This record gives sequence, C-alpha cells and structure tokens, in this order.
Amino acid sequence: MDSKSDRDAREEIPYVTDPWHVQFMTLATQIAQKSPYTDERYRIGCVIVVDNIVVGTGYTCEDGPYTTAIECAFKKIEIKPPPYFFFYNVYVTMEPAGVRLDNRVPEAEIIVKAGCKNVFLGTCEPHLYLDEKGYATLIRNDVEISIVDHREPLLMGDIRRASLAPNKHLVVDGRDIINRILRR
Repeated sequence: MDSKSDRDAREEIPYVTDPWHVQFMTLATQIAQKSPYTDERYRIGCVIVVDNIVVGTGYTCEDGPYTTAIECAFKKIEIKPPPYFFFYNVYVTMEPAGVRLDNRVPEAEIIVKAGCKNVFLGTCEPHLYLDEKGYATLIRNDVEISIVDHREPLLMGDIRRASLAPNKHLVVDGRDIINRILRR
C-alpha cells in the first residue's frame, strides 16, 4: 500500500497549459493510436523532446508484444542527451509504471536512468496501480511531473480523454477490469 505522503504528493501534480506542451502531448496521443489492440495492455504513446525537437517516439508493442512506448521511444534516440539540457522532456499519455508483470525494467526506471528530469502526462493510471509506485520512483529521483491540459475552459480535459480513448476497451466504468483480474 502507498503511504499517505505518496498519495498526497500524487494528488498535487501540477497542470501545464503552454501550447507547446499541448502540441507534443497531442502528438503522443496520436502515436498511441498506432498501438495494436490487446486485452492485456494499455495503448500508450510517448514523445521525447530535446530543445523543442522530437528525438524519439514510441508506442506500446511497437517492437514486439511486450515492449512499452517509453522503451521504444528511448531506443530511437541516437545520442543520449546530457542531463543538463533544460528542455529534455518526456511526454507520455499515461503515467509510467513502477513494476512490470514480466519482470522487465519498469518505465519509471528507464526515464530515471536516461537522466530526464521532466515528465509530462496525459493522465495518471487508475488508483488500482498506486501500489506500483511509478509516480513515487520518479519523485524520489527528482523528476518533475506535470499533467498537460488545454488552457481554454471548453477544451479542458480533452487531452485526458484522448489519452484514455485508445484504452476504452480495457476501462469499464472507470475501472481497469482486465488488469485487475490479471493481478490477483
């Protein structure tokens, strides 16, 4: 179970509404649409940006049935950006996992090992996954986390909806039924 401080910190994730963040997160939601449908995995998109240039993109199952969007995006980067780059950002449609069922390296650890200090989310994982501590792994390693949303009140929430849309076959009434059954 998560500690109270992990839950409190998670509830305080700041929102960013800058147009360039919206642009890159929108690209991540479009990339997520390329993921094949499966009853076991979320369809997620990832965009890595260094100095406002897209240097890597990835989506779930791009390089095989068990690869993640973040893995695939980082594999495409030719040169690892030095950690002192101010605009070294990862945009991912759903919160990176802290534990993987197949015992491979979790997405949160991939981000930390890559030296990225800014992660922008389309949405957080359902509360079901609080035990996995992907969010806690990032916070513990001084990675700044923000949720991207539109500035205009009429569009607020569209990015979250776009991030969840490829996964509507897995999410029923706001609960992740398939993965909850698999984790028992």
